[in-house]
Amino acid sequence: GVLQDTALKGVYIPTAEKDPASASVQLWFLEALLYSESTPMTILQQLPKLPSAFPFHLDISVAAIRQSKRFEIQRQGLDLDMVQIVRR
Repeated sequence: GVLQDTALKGVYIPTAEKDPASASVQLWFLEALLYSESTPMTILQQLPKLPSAFPFHLDISVAAIRQSKRFEIQRQGLDLDMVQIVRR
């Protein structure tokens, strides 16, 4: 499960995060996460913190996301990268 019991009744804590196996699995998971979001673009730096990613941990590099043909990354301002799925 994703939650563990504690000594207090009705109080739970999250289990350890689970790492996706490979870059291709992480890209697939990232695409699924972006489809589940209500906005077409998401801040790249916030992807690992999306509630819908729980209990998984994303550690895929920005370079791998940029190289993927599934995603488009746009720079906004000095340090804000936005990612979206390329619509076919």
